[in-house]
Amino acid sequence: MEDEEFYDYDEEEIDPKRFPCPCCGYPTLEIQNYGYEVCILCGWEDDGQRDDQADKVWGGANQEYSLTAARGIFKQHFLGYHDNKVLKSQKREAVIHANKRLMEAYDQLEKPENWATEGISLGTDKKWEEVFKQEAALGTIKYKK
Repeated sequence: MEDEEFYDYDEEEIDPKRFPCPCCGYPTLEIQNYGYEVCILCGWEDDGQRDDQADKVWGGANQEYSLTAARGIFKQHFLGYHDNKVLKSQKREAVIHANKRLMEAYDQLEKPENWATEGISLGTDKKWEEVFKQEAALGTIKYKK
């Protein structure tokens, strides 16, 4: 019985959220600030770099790219900096197409005014269903051999 008490929780207290990627700005991250998560859309690893240091190259998982450079590549090519270098043409086009579909799904979400700092709660409505569907589709394309 002790184990049951240990795992007893109120479901209303759990509020899974998404936070914006510092590179592409879309709600792809589950941990706010410095979670070292990799954005499924642009490939940026959230290592804590923000606007005040965006022009600096920190190295690490983001390699020789500054946040500013990675943002520029994503904005111009709809690809993450790493994908822009390594993807072959057919897969590259499929990833670009999937990225655009996912961006459209994210754009349909209703975002509270303070979502960039407070996060956006995951919902169970059709808009979130579409986001999850497009994220899965992108993952399948990106990581298929």
